[in-house]
Amino acid sequence: IWNTHQTSRLGWLKESLHITETDKGFKIGEEIEGLYIFDENMVDEAYGIRKEKCIECVCEEWKSYKEKIKQMPSLVVKNVTEEIEERVTHGEGWVVFGEVLHKILEELSRGHLKANKVHIEGRAQRLFLLRGLSCSEIPQWVRRVVEHYLRLKENGLLDLVLPCEKAYAELPFVLRKKGVFYTGRIDRVILKDGEVNVYDYKTFPVSEKEIKSAINTYRFQLNLYKEAASKIFDVKRAQGFIIFTERGEMYGV
Repeated sequence: IWNTHQTSRLGWLKESLHITETDKGFKIGEEIEGLYIFDENMVDEAYGIRKEKCIECVCEEWKSYKEKIKQMPSLVVKNVTEEIEERVTHGEGWVVFGEVLHKILEELSRGHLKANKVHIEGRAQRLFLLRGLSCSEIPQWVRRVVEHYLRLKENGLLDLVLPCEKAYAELPFVLRKKGVFYTGRIDRVILKDGEVNVYDYKTFPVSEKEIKSAINTYRFQLNLYKEAASKIFDVKRAQGFIIFTERGEMYGV
């Protein structure tokens, strides 16, 4: 085949370069710098050498960059808005109640829910149903929602909940403090006269004699809220308040 005329590309190369076959392989008629002809043995030999050199090169490069990885400190994240205290002290029912009332107060703040008894009742019933409460349980919890709402309204605290300028509901934050990342949501934030006021709703029942203890329990949480809000809005003065919705009362922290 090699000695016959070829119309293929290989044939064109053979004739153009005057390639001939010899006992030692193939020969180009006129030597061209950088152009060589390799047979199978020569290709295998050259590839094998190249492969070994590449492996050695990679290994040497790997050795030069190899170093011991430093162990990074573990990331500590704490959620300060969890309902652990309510669950332990008052039971699961009050946790669900707190979730529903917080949602209703948030929707009132955002203007998504009208501030009247009929709309509050309807929305509460829907939210309790979505959380899996039975039809026999829902009415008593809906009544409690309405009672809390009316107490806030009677004592003038509903104005803090309803929409107003420079106010935020369920404001999320991440605060780094002494190597710990604190996360949470602030129930209500209102900016006024160059200061920021943060409000935290406590929806579980609390007696008169338990108020002081409850405030001390949540003081650290409110201090984190104040610090986070101060940094978010770049203000120096911040005040914190706890609103006990069951009593319709507010206390500074």
